Amino acid sequence: MIPNPPEIDALSTLPVRLFAVRGAILLPGNTPQSIQDSTLALMQALIDANQITPQACVTVWFGLTSDITAENPARAFRNGVLRGSHLNLSSAWQDVALFCLQEPSIDGFPELCLRVLIQYYQAPEHTPTPAYCNGAQERLRPDRLPPAV
Repeated sequence: MIPNPPEIDALSTLPVRLFAVRGAILLPGNTPQSIQDSTLALMQALIDANQITPQACVTVWFGLTSDITAENPARAFRNGVLRGSHLNLSSAWQDVALFCLQEPSIDGFPELCLRVLIQYYQAPEHTPTPAYCNGAQERLRPDRLPPAV
């Protein structure tokens, strides 16, 4: 077994660790307003559920299906933050690295689907809480649905 270099061992004593959390939303349509509203709602849900601050955020990845063409979700998020949208998002989010990419075309994958991956630092005992909005959980992660009562 190869021992860890001292700088790696030192990381285990830090008061925070790197986490990643996923989320998804099914958009009601391919319009700039729909993309902006859906992007901001999903981001707000992820940020609130995981108490993510812009200072603790490393990067945000937006993945979208090929039928989302009216607006770039990364730009929609940044513009929503800069315009002081109705959501509780600090202007410091404008300094976070955002990246947008197209999901591969897969048979049976939901249309108008926006997915997000946020990488952020949080206390070691933190448990990431994903956010699925507007039917995305039923389509993407039915295995994570709460049991029916």
